[in-house]
Order: sequence, then C-alpha cells, then structure tokens
Amino acid sequence: MKPGIKSEIKEKIYSFYRGIFTEILNTAGIKSYNQFISLWRDFQKIHSDAVGSLLTEYVENFTSEGIIIEKIEAQSVVIEIVDNETGMLYRRNLPLKYLETDNGIILSGENSNGKQSDITFLSDTALGRINDLTGKGPDSSRCGH
Repeated sequence: MKPGIKSEIKEKIYSFYRGIFTEILNTAGIKSYNQFISLWRDFQKIHSDAVGSLLTEYVENFTSEGIIIEKIEAQSVVIEIVDNETGMLYRRNLPLKYLETDNGIILSGENSNGKQSDITFLSDTALGRINDLTGKGPDSSRCGH
C-alpha cells in the first residue's frame, strides 16, 4: 500500500473509532472505573469479532481458489492482557517468532542469557501421534489387520 494512502486510511480509522467510542461513552452513563473497563472490554470484543469475521471471509475466498493455508508464521506476536488489579487492558508487541501448524504452536525467542529458546504447545493431533509412536496409543491397527 502506498504511504499516502496508508496514512489517509489510518486517519479515517482513527477518526471513526474516536467518534464511535465517544458516542458510546456519552450515552452509556458510566459512573465508575469498573464500568468504564467493562465497556472498553465489550468494545474490544465487538471490534475483534467484526474484524475477525471479515478476515475469515476473505481467507475462505482465497482457500476456495485453491490456496491452502498449512502454516501460519510471523516474526513477532501481539499479546493482550488484562491486569488483575486495575482491570486495564494492555497490548504489547513482542519479538517472538511464531509458527503454527496442525501439530501445534512454537514460540521462539531469546532467554535471559541471550540464547535461543522455544516453547512448544502441541495440538491433540500431535499428542495422538506421539502416543502412537511411543506405544501408548490404542491397541488396534489403523488398517484393520
């Protein structure tokens, strides 16, 4: 996307969300910090659901054209947390490599010593395969023999 167009779109999105959230705040009758945080979470959920739904439709259009997504890969991740004490939502960009396949998810980064470190979250599919390989799977042949 051209830089001028990107800047223009960014400004339109910013103005749109500022207007929508201001309207919500003016009509919601917020009387406490907890109500504000609850409203903010609801707003974030609606936003995520709407954008996620739209992007899913586009992915489905692409996959129906023969594009098959076998893995998802990124050089960084975004994490959102809600603080236990304040209820505030925080969003952070982290320099973690992300790899997702049907076997699970691998997060890769540096540990406190500056050495490569991985965290792997195995899917049920991968766990089933590991159990089969180690003899902990079902006592029946998959081919019916």
